[in-house]
Amino acid sequence: MTKKLRDKTKHWMGLERTTFEQRAVAEEYYETELMQLIVKEFVQNNKGKIFEEVEYLILSVGTSYEPLVLSISLFCPKKILFMYTEKVEQTIDKVVDFCALPSSAYQKVMVSEVNPLDI
Repeated sequence: MTKKLRDKTKHWMGLERTTFEQRAVAEEYYETELMQLIVKEFVQNNKGKIFEEVEYLILSVGTSYEPLVLSISLFCPKKILFMYTEKVEQTIDKVVDFCALPSSAYQKVMVSEVNPLDI
């Protein structure tokens, strides 16, 4: 882990999270100061483990955008299919914004959260 990432992580972990406003400040700090460093470190640590070009990536969307961003950043797929439920559609927006994905690079398919055969 780089010193910069370690220092920023320590700062983030020390932020108060008692109130909604404090949690919002901590989340903003994470997204603006930490996430880019995390992605860079993750890709650097794992790029040697990828031996093939990834053309298509199918991702199930949950409440956290980080694993999706890490996967997209590591594999650099040409096309992405997001499978999501109505409750987590906004997570896709965060991923698309963070990864600067053009609309031609991805598709979204809503699936039922109670019917696994729908997937």
